[in-house]
Amino acid sequence: MSNRIVQLSSALGFDPPQLGEENDEHWRWRLYQEALRNPAVRPILRDVLKEEQDVSVLIGVVLRAVELCSMDDRASWLDLASERGESAAVVQRIGDLEIIDHLLAGGDAPDLAELSTWSRWLQGRVTEVTERREVLQMLASGSNYKKVRSRAALRLRQLGEV
Repeated sequence: MSNRIVQLSSALGFDPPQLGEENDEHWRWRLYQEALRNPAVRPILRDVLKEEQDVSVLIGVVLRAVELCSMDDRASWLDLASERGESAAVVQRIGDLEIIDHLLAGGDAPDLAELSTWSRWLQGRVTEVTERREVLQMLASGSNYKKVRSRAALRLRQLGEV
């Protein structure tokens, strides 16, 4: 059993893993998700993830981590994926988050051509986090994804615009 897993579970107040439990990706996933909610243990989590054998679990945790951490800390999470040659999804997510940061800071709204290059995840997330009507109108009418168009239209109605 990894000492780092024991250290992480202890830091979170979890019972120490039972024999073989650390080999269960569902158990590790729950542990990692709880660790992401606690910034104080994220350094321990990064150490644990260096030993994570399931690349899918690793990438899932890293994708969520880059959403939760500061812009300055995103590179350290990207490094974890890069060490395994699995950085493409994380690079994409960081780029998506930079667009969200730009929009939330009052940056220029995208045009339709730019919108068409946005990932489904980015379009969906923007419908959740922005109150900018011009962006929501563009998503409601110009997204390639029906669910995004519906969510954007709903957000416009919630904001008082039909």
